[in-house]
Amino acid sequence: MENPIVSVIIVSFNVKELLRQCLNSLRKEQTLMEIFVVDNASQDGTIEMLKSEFSDWRALNIITNEVNIGFSRANNQAISKCSGRYILFLNPDTIILPGAITALVEYLETHIDVGIVGPRLIYSDGSLQLSCGTRPYLLGTIFDSFMLYKLSPRLFGRNRYMEWEHNEERDVGWVSGACLMIRKELALSLKGFDENFFFTGEDVDLCLRVWQRGYRVVYYPKVAIIHLEGQSSRKNRTQIILKAYQSKLYFYRKYKGKLTVIFLRGVFFLSSLVKTIFACIIGSVKPDPYCSIFRAHLNAIFKIWVLNIPQPRGD
Repeated sequence: MENPIVSVIIVSFNVKELLRQCLNSLRKEQTLMEIFVVDNASQDGTIEMLKSEFSDWRALNIITNEVNIGFSRANNQAISKCSGRYILFLNPDTIILPGAITALVEYLETHIDVGIVGPRLIYSDGSLQLSCGTRPYLLGTIFDSFMLYKLSPRLFGRNRYMEWEHNEERDVGWVSGACLMIRKELALSLKGFDENFFFTGEDVDLCLRVWQRGYRVVYYPKVAIIHLEGQSSRKNRTQIILKAYQSKLYFYRKYKGKLTVIFLRGVFFLSSLVKTIFACIIGSVKPDPYCSIFRAHLNAIFKIWVLNIPQPRGD
């Protein structure tokens, strides 16, 4: 096989049907590529499906882990094996529309100052999915924690560009890791994702480090892919909440220091307290899903203070 132009890395965990759909969409692409599926100990027959349905696809490489080692570490496993000029980090709950990968490659080929490019993400009905944002700042994180953007996207959603139509090319602070293309040499020099991010936040951190290296990060809406958001994660609500808190606390420890982390623990405590009260009230009328939300945030209230925040790694 000729040397590929793009190396696609997909991390999978118990999403067999979604992964099959994603791989079938990739097969229709004309760009010369190789694909690495890194499976984090799925128990749903994923490996058997790959071996029985895609055994004839020479471009497909399978890496299996005995335990779930997290998104960042699993992606990093494949980076050193990539032989393409570009790496596409891709979620298994995506569907690649025809020509999308070719267009992203062409963009990086003609914009040598761009380190990362991300497409427009859309839901299955074609509606816009927010997939980029500014470089994180404390006030924006506080607004997000209390979901104030629901009151006024224009006032409280600026960190996710909610006041913007998302219909033109733009330099952004970060693009979603659901579909993110980066130059391979740049990814190698950055040592890939920071593995202290187990779940969420790793894409934001990677983009920030790309900016620090003097490259641009660009949102490119002329290319669109379908992202079935939320369907690739089946953890319970408490773990989702705590892992999200942990990632944000780690990010701010890495870039702002320990005092900011102490302050944010208090913010997240108040946020979960407010959501617990809200879910309790609404849950008396509409038990599903608010009873589950109530229990999750109630647990988070007590666990936020004992979350372990790793020592930031040196890049």
